[in-house]
This record gives sequence, structure tokens and C-alpha cells, in this order.
Amino acid sequence: MKKVTPLLFLLLFLAGCYGQPLVNVGTFGQRYTVHDLKGNEQGTLVIKPTRESFEGDLIFRRYAKEAEKYLIQKGFRVVTDESKADYVGYINYGFVTPNYEKQKVRQTVNGKSVYFETENYMTANPTPYQKTKSYYGVVTGRKFERAMVFKLYDLKSDGSKAKLILDANVKSIGSCNVINQLTVDLNTMMFKKWPPKQGSERIAIPALYINKC
Repeated sequence: MKKVTPLLFLLLFLAGCYGQPLVNVGTFGQRYTVHDLKGNEQGTLVIKPTRESFEGDLIFRRYAKEAEKYLIQKGFRVVTDESKADYVGYINYGFVTPNYEKQKVRQTVNGKSVYFETENYMTANPTPYQKTKSYYGVVTGRKFERAMVFKLYDLKSDGSKAKLILDANVKSIGSCNVINQLTVDLNTMMFKKWPPKQGSERIAIPALYINKC
């Protein structure tokens, strides 16, 4: 049986818990967007979760507050009264796992019907996307696929249905498996540059921190 040398022990220790690096140079992700934005959209906006279980949830409130910062900069005014909303934005987030199910969302917001399907991501105890092992078979790293979705609907459109004007998702692979700790990173990747580029785009957030997650 091979012994774990002091040098190997030191390297494993420096790798941090579950292979998380002591120093991380940034967060990288892929954003995919389809939209009908002109860049001058303004008006009142209400932000809602895609899942009923997110209603009143502290983590959702953090994601919504972070999104609000960017949307206010873009010219929107965030309200809580749906009857006063010109737009409605839906937020979803979590970890991508094998065989995750989609769920249907049917709602009426300010007299307009909204319907779409969205991913039922895990928000705790996610399955690793990738594992790395040392020469001795010890798991030294785990990578997780993290995601955020934002859909924006125009409630001023003609007819009984709200008009979808933005459908965007961000996915990022990294060692952090605490969704609450990814609020800033995922929102920054989601709302960086406005209007966003159509299609797929690689997004990078430079950073230097110690054991952020």
C-alpha cells in the first residue's frame, strides 16, 4: 500500500475543502440569450420567482435584489404591486444535475397571461458535474454546473398574453456548491452588457479572493 507523503498531504491541504482553490482568479460562464430588446425599454417592473417554493425565500430575495441593481441602471423602476407593472421578470437558479425535470409556470400578471417551462434545478446538495482524483485515488476536486435563468415579459403588449422579450440563461462550472454564495457572480454574468448579445457568449468576471466559497 502506498503511503501519503508529507508533500502530498500538504498539496491536498492547500487544495482546500473538496478541492476548492485557496486563490481563484475569477468566474467564467456561458450566457445564451434570445431577445427582442431595443435598449431603451423603461417602465415599472415586478420580479417574481419561477417556483412557488422560492416565494419569501431569503436566497431568492438576494438574487432578486442583486438583479434589481442592474435593472434600475438600465432604466426600469422596480415595484411590488403587480397591478402597476409594465414588465414582469422571472428568476430561476440552481445546480444542473442529471435527469432534472422541467416545470410549467402558468400565471396571470396585471391582466396578462404568462406561460413557460423552466428547469427544476437543485439548490442544495448538488451532484458534482465532474470529479478529479489524485494518483492515489483520492478525490481532490469537485466541479459543479451552476445556472441562472432570467425571462422578461412585456405586459403592455396587445392581446391577453404577455410578450416574451428576453429569454436568457447563464451556466458556469466551478468548485463552489453553495448557491447563496453565487448571487453576485451569476447576476453579474447575466446582466453584463445591455442589451446582451444574441446567441451564445462567454462571460468572464475577473476576481482575486481567498476561499470565497
